[in-house]
Amino acid sequence: MFRIAVVAATALALLAACTSTPRGPVPAEGGGSTSQRTRADLITREEVLASRMSTAYDVVASLRPQWLRIRGTTTVSDRRVISVFWNQQHYGGHEQLRNIATDNIRSIRFYSALESVGPFGPGHHHGVIQVLTQ
Repeated sequence: MFRIAVVAATALALLAACTSTPRGPVPAEGGGSTSQRTRADLITREEVLASRMSTAYDVVASLRPQWLRIRGTTTVSDRRVISVFWNQQHYGGHEQLRNIATDNIRSIRFYSALESVGPFGPGHHHGVIQVLTQ
C-alpha cells in the first residue's frame, strides 16, 4: 500500500512539473522584458521571412524538421501523414505544404496528436501543422 502511495505522489509531482512549463516568450536574462526566444511549436512571420524559402514545406524542413517526422505507432488503416490545416480548413497531408507559398504566411504551428483533438477534432494520429495566412 505504501508503494502505491509513493508511486502516485511521484506521478502527480511529475505531471505538475510537466504541465507548468511556459509556452510563450521567456523572460530575458536579468528580468523585466521578454526575449524573442523561439518556440518549439511555432514559426513566426519573422522567421518565415528570414528563411528566404518559397514554400511552407521548405520553411518547416529548414527550421523545424522534427515536425515532419511521423511519431507513434501506425496501423494498417492509418495513413502515415501529418495533417495540414490552412487557416481553419483541412488541406491534406504534409506534402501539401509544398503548395503553400510563403508570401502571406502569418505563422506556422505544430500540434501534437493529443493537442490537435480540441481545435481540429480526432483522427490526426501524427499531429497537425496549421498554416495561418494574412
